[in-house]
Amino acid sequence: MISINKKILENIIVSEKVEIDKKISFRKRKLKKHLYFQPSIIPLSFCERSYLELLLEEYENIMIASPQQLKGYVIKFNNIIDFNEMAEKHKKFKDLLVKYMGYSTLRNSFYPSFFNKIGIKVCVYCNSLLAVSVRSSKGKKVARFEIDHYLPKSSYPCFSTSFFNLYPSCGECNGRKSNNLVEFNLYSNDYNEINKSNFSFEIDKKSLIKYKVNGVQEKLKINFNEPLGAGFNDSFAIEGIYSTQLDLAEELVIKSMIYTDSYKSSLLTSFNKLYKNKKDISNRLILGNYTDVKDIHKRPMAKFTQDIARQLELI
Repeated sequence: MISINKKILENIIVSEKVEIDKKISFRKRKLKKHLYFQPSIIPLSFCERSYLELLLEEYENIMIASPQQLKGYVIKFNNIIDFNEMAEKHKKFKDLLVKYMGYSTLRNSFYPSFFNKIGIKVCVYCNSLLAVSVRSSKGKKVARFEIDHYLPKSSYPCFSTSFFNLYPSCGECNGRKSNNLVEFNLYSNDYNEINKSNFSFEIDKKSLIKYKVNGVQEKLKINFNEPLGAGFNDSFAIEGIYSTQLDLAEELVIKSMIYTDSYKSSLLTSFNKLYKNKKDISNRLILGNYTDVKDIHKRPMAKFTQDIARQLELI
């Protein structure tokens, strides 16, 4: 999918500094109290204690560390305990780290408003579903943000609440990714990553011609394009998901036939108080979705809709 500007997250961290500092301080005290000063809860081995000491020493920095900085911390922590190789041996220690760092609590109380401010509402991997899951809590169904850890918390519990390690996703993509790594930087300063997605869609040109002749939806074919080795389709079955969206593609084709430039101009004249320009008409009336690349993460199917709409010159 497409990256968002890293500065957006950095600015929110700065603006929420007082609240974030309180949560960091509280969680650091929890770790000290329950693991560092009460070894009776779980007797720590030498390497576990060293791991915890490094975490406490760098806690504030780790929580707001950039993706590049997290890579540096990976080396430091893996030199003490590599959970990929010794997961079972240190399972209890890992689970307690995640517990006292408060991932579950923050997921319910803090992350929803936090990611809304960033402008992420849908899965950053497939863009087809909201980044929300429904779980049972105290006998009630509760909807909450589904969050994937880019560096899995099973392998890196030290990053379980690091802001740049949190990728909102749908339950399906979160489950498919599991503990695997996918080459995708959600937070980036790279102009190309911010303005160009890892994959794209288009209606097969021959099938489009056939549809305009016979009007049979099944004649339409969606082509999925992805750079060799990108791995999104292998990891998240993107092509399979969107092959089911022929009805949406068909609607866009019909709209491209109806909303000609002359018709758009007449709408501007008739409803000048509602629409300021043709782009406004495309956004609010024709597509019913966002037309700017930067807004792809705000609504399901925005990526698919934008790609097909551009092909059909609707936007």
